[in-house]
Amino acid sequence: MNTAANREKFKKAVRRITIGGGTNLVSGLTLGYKEVSSNYNGKYVNRVLFLTDGMGTSTGILDMAQRQRNRGINVSTIGVGTGFDLRLMRDLAENGGGSSRFISDREEMEKTFGSELDRMVVPVANDLYMKLEFLQDVEITGTWGYDGRIKGNTIHYYLSTLHHRDYETILVQVRIPASEITGEVEFARFSLNYSDLRGKKKSLGPYYLSVNFVDTQTPVAGFSDGMVLQSGTMLHFAQALKGIGEMYYSSQIVMDEINQMTNALWEERKDEQDIAY
Repeated sequence: MNTAANREKFKKAVRRITIGGGTNLVSGLTLGYKEVSSNYNGKYVNRVLFLTDGMGTSTGILDMAQRQRNRGINVSTIGVGTGFDLRLMRDLAENGGGSSRFISDREEMEKTFGSELDRMVVPVANDLYMKLEFLQDVEITGTWGYDGRIKGNTIHYYLSTLHHRDYETILVQVRIPASEITGEVEFARFSLNYSDLRGKKKSLGPYYLSVNFVDTQTPVAGFSDGMVLQSGTMLHFAQALKGIGEMYYSSQIVMDEINQMTNALWEERKDEQDIAY
């Protein structure tokens, strides 16, 4: 009953909860699938929202997500905490035909479960196969956003599910050799194939990207879109952190080698002294 005594009893029980132990992710997700299965309706979206830090027992969880996806039940993941397993949450969402989000604070939680919830639970397309083909002489040095397969001047991408109002950013870095080309030219083209919610195959594109080549002696770099600017800035920041980490660990390796050499010389010195005595 909703009494003051019961409320106080509940508060005391909550206060006794302490941090510790682990999480059986497989058992938790299995229970979620069981609940959705009991209310399954092929006319609607059947989906599990998996809220976790991704730290715990996860053996077989990706295979389970793939099997349930084949049955028509998808899973979207929401990562929480400072040490959550990002790769596991992304792989789980990809295998399960859903999307992945990260909640860092209360504001982000209100945003995720409020106005942007449909970006996790309302799919509009499945099995998206995308192709980005460069029409000019370029060297593809890297791509980020999704696992891309680079073959010559073409990059192939795959996205399991695209949701309502969702947007996905793919960044590509290319090196353009010196050229006498000037003016506006068709630089690349993008096309995609996907399945709609009825399983019907559809195609879009190709869409052409034109750029202006200018005659200048100074390299020019920039971003023409605010979202791309933000993503590019984060990419440069991540690359800088990676460079700092590589420098740090390489210096640590050098220091470890110096310490090993010093210890070896010290041991040799001790052996020489023992022999002398």
